[in-house]
Amino acid sequence: ISGHPFQLEVHPDRTSAAHCHVEGPGLAQGQAGLESTFVITSYDMHGNLCANGEDVFRVVMKGGGRMGRTKRFRAVEVTAAVLDQRDGTYVVSYTPPLEGNFLVSVTHTTGSHEASQLDNFSPVRDSPFACVVRAGDKKPRTPV
Repeated sequence: ISGHPFQLEVHPDRTSAAHCHVEGPGLAQGQAGLESTFVITSYDMHGNLCANGEDVFRVVMKGGGRMGRTKRFRAVEVTAAVLDQRDGTYVVSYTPPLEGNFLVSVTHTTGSHEASQLDNFSPVRDSPFACVVRAGDKKPRTPV
């Protein structure tokens, strides 16, 4: 064939929620009042890393625990911040308000960030994740 060899540029398919990978210490444990983080890596159905800028991830932590001197149970829902690293990874950060047992739900959709586009979310592989948040530091910290 004339003009060979040919150079091909192969792009990944659309991100598949079922093939995304979630990992990091903040996924399974945290401390009340301190920021916790973990990372989402987006892949297509063929296992190719997706860095297309079209992914929207939503991370919500639901659960509860006992709080205050009365130790009354309090249910909470925390929406995490998701920062696109523009390399197929997304850093997730959240600050749990109290100790207790939580479920961390990680869902994905492809498209624009406009509200009208955000109702078709699918859970990523293994979501929701169990997360145990331990009590925060009760000692006042001395400024350095």
